[in-house]
Amino acid sequence: MDKKLDKESRLGRVEEVIREMGLTKCANNTIGDPGGTKKCISGGERKRLSFASEALTNPPIFFCDEPTSGLDSFMAQSIVTTLQ
Repeated sequence: MDKKLDKESRLGRVEEVIREMGLTKCANNTIGDPGGTKKCISGGERKRLSFASEALTNPPIFFCDEPTSGLDSFMAQSIVTTLQ
């Protein structure tokens, strides 16, 4: 993300991408827990998080290898819509 952006703008962009990727429900969950004691994100959420972390910077182009594999039809459509 552009280092010239102030904190408020950065947080706003993060919230926007979280909403676009359907990650609102898991925004405060742990990504992974080797001990298995905490609630973690699912495989589909992990895939969307990976995509979201790249989308934060508003790149002019994405190189994606099967960005919708492993996602349900609703989430796959969400990814495609965001790519467009």
